[in-house]
Amino acid sequence: MLDVSATWGPGASQQGMLLARQAALTGLDWRHTVMAPGATGSGLIDAGGVALPWTSGHRLPLGRERLVQLMAHAGRT
Repeated sequence: MLDVSATWGPGASQQGMLLARQAALTGLDWRHTVMAPGATGSGLIDAGGVALPWTSGHRLPLGRERLVQLMAHAGRT
């Protein structure tokens, strides 16, 4: 399963929810990957992007073709 989020970082509600979902699904022997700008670690893919001012480090992913390639690669691994 691949979850994609446009926001990721300290205090991002999506981050907590997606990490909790990842832990629950992994416990059920599912493979769960999260793709988000700035996401790093096991089961996480950094979508890149540009930093948004005044947002505590949130980024805006750019380059649709690159994002599609990252998603396709996630499905093959």
